Amino acid sequence: MRNTALSVVTLCVLSTCKKEGAKSDISPRVSSTQLNENRQAYDNLKPAQWLKQVDAQTPYFMGNVSPLQGSDLERALEFVRTSVDCDELAGSPTEKVECEVFMKRMTKQGLSDMGFGDSLSVGIYGVGLMPVARLTIADRKKFEATVTPLFKEGWTKSGSDGVTTWTTTEDDLTFQIAITDREASFGLSPTPFEKEMRDHLIGKSAPKNSLVPEVVTLGKTYGFDPRGLIGFGDATKVARLLEPSGTSLAHKMAQATLGKEVPKVCVDAFADGFTRTPRAVFGYDDINNWSGRFIIEMKKSLINELKKLPTQAPSFDIGKLNDSAMLLGFGIGTKHLSDGLDRWEKILQNIEKACPRADNLTTEFSQIRMGLSMVEITGGYLAIDDMKMGKYGDPEKFTGHGGVYTKSALAALAMMGMKDKANGKWNDLGAMGLSLLADDEKAMFAAGKGRKKEAEAAMKKKRKNAPWFEMAWDQEKYMNMLSPLSPNKNIPHGTMRSEMNLTERGLEWWVKFDSKP
Repeated sequence: MRNTALSVVTLCVLSTCKKEGAKSDISPRVSSTQLNENRQAYDNLKPAQWLKQVDAQTPYFMGNVSPLQGSDLERALEFVRTSVDCDELAGSPTEKVECEVFMKRMTKQGLSDMGFGDSLSVGIYGVGLMPVARLTIADRKKFEATVTPLFKEGWTKSGSDGVTTWTTTEDDLTFQIAITDREASFGLSPTPFEKEMRDHLIGKSAPKNSLVPEVVTLGKTYGFDPRGLIGFGDATKVARLLEPSGTSLAHKMAQATLGKEVPKVCVDAFADGFTRTPRAVFGYDDINNWSGRFIIEMKKSLINELKKLPTQAPSFDIGKLNDSAMLLGFGIGTKHLSDGLDRWEKILQNIEKACPRADNLTTEFSQIRMGLSMVEITGGYLAIDDMKMGKYGDPEKFTGHGGVYTKSALAALAMMGMKDKANGKWNDLGAMGLSLLADDEKAMFAAGKGRKKEAEAAMKKKRKNAPWFEMAWDQEKYMNMLSPLSPNKNIPHGTMRSEMNLTERGLEWWVKFDSKP
């Protein structure tokens, strides 16, 4: 099972896996030059054949619509070979050996030996709510020889019409794998729909309307790189699938998945709850530097409301790590987060009341919201320069600094029995060499030589209109800091950057990896 999971993860990584210009019309973090290059790529795009089998009704999708090939595929393979740590993945010496053997096959020749070609395309989507995965192959015999050892007890093999299938059933769900000359497909369905799913996997039943136009529009709108994974999750489509009046295969399978007809009042509650956040989309900006975005699309009215929220953070450039292993800042206040969670809690409560099988949806929201409401914080930062881990993984020594803007620090210290520390001066906390300074405007902490001055300098000047959240970390320093007993020598050298902020289309989370030679 572990090796099967490793294979799937690796294939997904392969499929996902500078230029400066004016700020773009979609994201402030991506240049218009890069976005326009990606958009132009869709004009001459020939979508993978499997994409035409995806019904436009699917509520979720993830895939690369343009094959990964040539130098792009070689770079992706190199990234896999240098980033996967078999010591971490393996649960036993035998599994470690198997992992290392598998990693050695992550070359173009290795892929060829397993039945793959010079290009690779994969996709995951829903038939109703049930998942289907597809990937392209080049040599059917080699691929079957590669995967056959994975299917032992509990699997039934059959072949007809040029298709090889493996099938297994458990708890009224049937998992099927179909292999043709150019494609391998994997599908899960309620057992009564086994035949319908098999027909879909082998292409006997084509959808009335395919997803191709929507995927192309999505890619062009956001300027996603078609070679990398792009996708979406659409709450509106989920609501449509739950409508009891639907007669399509997707509708029938959705109803069968849930076990019984969903009451209309439940469908309405679900649809109403996601009216202002109907869809989440994601994609790569450039697979060459592993830059990508995840966006929760929002109605304009909600975006305008959120834009009015004040944000502030310490005034420093988070892109300059200096000696830090990790640096993060946040500008959104805990009160605003708490208010947002309160709204979502009410939405989920309405769904719980309307839907008989929807329970315990609000438990986590309630606990997080209560925690955020205890102390009001309006922005802050954290710099981790070093952290020594103990024998059992517990931090023993910390070097770094941080701070938050809050008017609640003195009251909070009094509640914790530390009233003597609420004096506006640096106080030794004893643990891990930490010192704390708290007054009626802020709270700061520091550990290590010169870190108190760095904290004071960072908190002295506030930066208005700061991102909701931003983060940067040195990949090698950060990972080796967390695993001092068995440092990963294969960690890619470079800096990871991440930012979450509002754009004209919703809440965007942007990530980019700047590699080092």
